[in-house]
Amino acid sequence: MKHQKFNNARLIKYAQHLQVHDLRCERFCKAIRKNKIVQETIGDKSLNPLCLQVVMELPLIFSEDWCYGKDYLPVLKKWPKENTTSAIIYFFGINTQILLHLFSPGNQRIEVYGGFVLQPRPTAMQLARNIFELIDIVRGYEDVVDNENQFSMN
Repeated sequence: MKHQKFNNARLIKYAQHLQVHDLRCERFCKAIRKNKIVQETIGDKSLNPLCLQVVMELPLIFSEDWCYGKDYLPVLKKWPKENTTSAIIYFFGINTQILLHLFSPGNQRIEVYGGFVLQPRPTAMQLARNIFELIDIVRGYEDVVDNENQFSMN
């Protein structure tokens, strides 16, 4: 899978959804939360239930691009054989460090990506806030001409 440019439009849509909507797959997530295949396939066993839940929202928010696979995991339709973590990285045009910053409590690099350190049970609003902060940071870098400190997303 090739790298894609940082997609702030998708991240904004995602953050806006998290900010204003109830997470629609809550009962669905409760049913599969103990499913070991889900946690292993997503690739981060440390994802807490809420972070898993916001990942599970992807097919509901981006139904043209995502669907649920045979293990009830979000699958990027364009690359159905990729694991969910790789697909998220590609879809939003981010890197592994940013993925951890956005979805893994305690792994925030606020000095680089902005936002706040997520506590063990963050709210969807807190996750959205970190996404918006990241977008602001990236926009700031885009405005700098001849920037020697490159901000690598991939």
